[in-house]
Amino acid sequence: MLNFNLVDFILNLLFPLLVTFFVSFPLLAATKSRGGTAALRRVKKVCAVAFLCALAPPAMWLSWNPTTSPMETLTQMAPGEYPDWQIAACVVTLCLACGSLGVRLINSNTELVLSSLMAGLGFAVAFTLGTGFPEVTSQDGIGQLLCFIGVGAGAFVINLGVWVVRSYIWKWRQQRSRGPAR
Repeated sequence: MLNFNLVDFILNLLFPLLVTFFVSFPLLAATKSRGGTAALRRVKKVCAVAFLCALAPPAMWLSWNPTTSPMETLTQMAPGEYPDWQIAACVVTLCLACGSLGVRLINSNTELVLSSLMAGLGFAVAFTLGTGFPEVTSQDGIGQLLCFIGVGAGAFVINLGVWVVRSYIWKWRQQRSRGPAR
């Protein structure tokens, strides 16, 4: 039987949702005023992909462990103890997802900030799903908050690094296509 409590889930996500709203709303409004609806649609697409890129690794790697049966995985909260390789796989998958997002989609400062924010929110949502079950301790809410902040900051650093490297490669290609300076 699934004993999920939606109110606890929403309350534990309240702070990350409020931060995301109050940061995203002005940035999306500025994007629409500068670039119109096409630019706004592109930023929303980047945000949605960033959210899913951060939601998938914990859902894929941290929703089970070798000692739980598939039925327990579907009806109870995620196990709290994982082997080291499983946590490492989640981190590597998250870093690769954020890096590929930076390589393929992020083209502006707004997209960089919002994709990092949405990545933090996606990871926090995945972790918060477990707080809707009655066996949860009162300290889990702060864990989701720290998860939101940490993954968002990590995604920002990864995406910023990819963006900087990509800009240097672009400049190098531009100089190379012009030929040698005389």
